[in-house]
Amino acid sequence: MNAGRIARIFIGPQESGAIQEVAEVEAVAGKGLRGDRYFDDGHQAHDPSREVTLFAAEGLEAGRAASGVDIGAEDMRRNLMTEGVQLADLLGRRFSAGEVVFEGLENNPPCAHLQQLAGKPLLKPMIENGGIRARIVTGGTIRAGDEIQSL
Repeated sequence: MNAGRIARIFIGPQESGAIQEVAEVEAVAGKGLRGDRYFDDGHQAHDPSREVTLFAAEGLEAGRAASGVDIGAEDMRRNLMTEGVQLADLLGRRFSAGEVVFEGLENNPPCAHLQQLAGKPLLKPMIENGGIRARIVTGGTIRAGDEIQSL
């Protein structure tokens, strides 16, 4: 796997609320990203597949190019935007970014709720580029620019 990096970090404090971009975030094993809607006892909290979501900048650009729809990173409502890494290669494997160790769990295609919140037709263009879900094995701080390493 080629080393990629974390390009941008997003958290969504409320289920259907605005997504916020942050420069760094604390990742807590068994809980998720501090400040994100899945961290506390809210909607689907403590589901390991909801701890962290990743999507690729390259996939976002491919979806835009194929559809002509102006899909923004915030529209994806995912936590970590990556650059330079094939996310499918991380499924079933452990990898790190900054101080944090993750395990790639499953693909994360967009859903009708995501499309409704974005107000854009993004299901079809992003079905192959929706990213992945991961659980946090070892917590710590993740920063924009952190290198992603396969372990």
